Amino acid sequence: MSGKGIDCNTVINSTVAADLVRSGYAFVCRYINRMSSAEAHIISDAGLNILTVYETTADRPRGGTSTGNADGAAAYKQAQALEMPTTGIIYFTADFEAKPTDMNNIESYLRAARTQTGPYEVGIYGDYSVVEEMFKRNACKGFWQTYAWSNGQAPVHATVYQYKNDQMAAGISVDFDEAYSDVGMWSYRINQVENLPKGTTMNIVQGSTVDETKMIDGIQKSIGAVVDGEIGTQTMSDIACRLKADCFPLTLSIYGMPVIIANDLVTASPHAGVGGFDYSMTGGFNNGGGPCSICVIDGQVICGTACHSAYGCPETVLYKIKDGPFGIKRVKSVDELPANLWWAVGGLGLGSTYNPDLEGFKNFGPGQDFSDVIRDTDHCMVGIKNNHTYQVYCASMTGARVNAFAATLGLEMAVMGDGGSWAAMNGSETFAQKNLDHPQLFMVQGVK
Repeated sequence: MSGKGIDCNTVINSTVAADLVRSGYAFVCRYINRMSSAEAHIISDAGLNILTVYETTADRPRGGTSTGNADGAAAYKQAQALEMPTTGIIYFTADFEAKPTDMNNIESYLRAARTQTGPYEVGIYGDYSVVEEMFKRNACKGFWQTYAWSNGQAPVHATVYQYKNDQMAAGISVDFDEAYSDVGMWSYRINQVENLPKGTTMNIVQGSTVDETKMIDGIQKSIGAVVDGEIGTQTMSDIACRLKADCFPLTLSIYGMPVIIANDLVTASPHAGVGGFDYSMTGGFNNGGGPCSICVIDGQVICGTACHSAYGCPETVLYKIKDGPFGIKRVKSVDELPANLWWAVGGLGLGSTYNPDLEGFKNFGPGQDFSDVIRDTDHCMVGIKNNHTYQVYCASMTGARVNAFAATLGLEMAVMGDGGSWAAMNGSETFAQKNLDHPQLFMVQGVK
């Protein structure tokens, strides 16, 4: 995932969290020793990821092993209190202009902290020289660079970069950050693999040595998967897509959610349940009589206008050119899309196009409140990654959480379609068979 985020000293409440999401932020960096469980849940429930950092005084790493042991133990205690998922990394700060003579102590500090943090890997926040030296020494797993004291040197091995201090966002004072990966970030939204029911996910491969973990990380980086030191369904499916393996469509459980991955889609309006169609799922929006968001089936336009076009609002459309590429565009009418469409699915844009207000998912007055569409319920998402289609059943999520999950999956383009009582899926596994009999007016089906 690449995205923008903030770090701050201010407690994040629900209003601030919602404003951050509306402004396009994907993550929040907060001090683990100053964040309550309630605040962490507010951040997570809004659809934001969390990056945790521990700091008492700026130059604590100069204390080496002794302060590392103490800080690691304190950070671990707080992580347990938060019930922080073990995929999260605890960052420790070298919040000062470090000299070459400081590097040994910083390394000792990090290694000592790691002996105290149980299942949690540790990371370093510091300037360019600190991040690069700790990467070179393999002293930790997370690398967060600040522009301060970096003398204009751009990040090389940092996965998070703090590029501007003392700014304002959502009405609070913040620093601006950008992430080049979601490694080390976490939320309560995604079920952890070890807590899933037996039979709903594949076994996880983890490195038992430093170099085995290095090999796994290298594989994940090379294919654009989440770099987390574990090979599971997401990494393996990314590899299968990259190799153009002859195995699709597939029904998988990825982070606890049913996902169908296919080479392509067909769209349909069958007025029948998905139970009669393999690898199928609810598509775009409908009005009870047929599709009401842009819908193209086998080159024929079934619905040519955005679902909220009557209010002057566009929608985001995922589409496929006949014998051509996939694409995505925000439009009010099908006439604004490229010619020679083979299929098109209109919905709420996700990722860089996520803006519910702009697309009309808001209250226009009595009897015209469309904000409930993005409430906490089951939603269906259609996306593209590695030139393959993804159909995702998002159980018990708000629109913001669906958007965050699209980023977690690494989808390159995606839309959220209908949900609530309409949400349905028929994958090849029982965990991906939902609401099979509900008649579907706008359906997508994964094909070989």
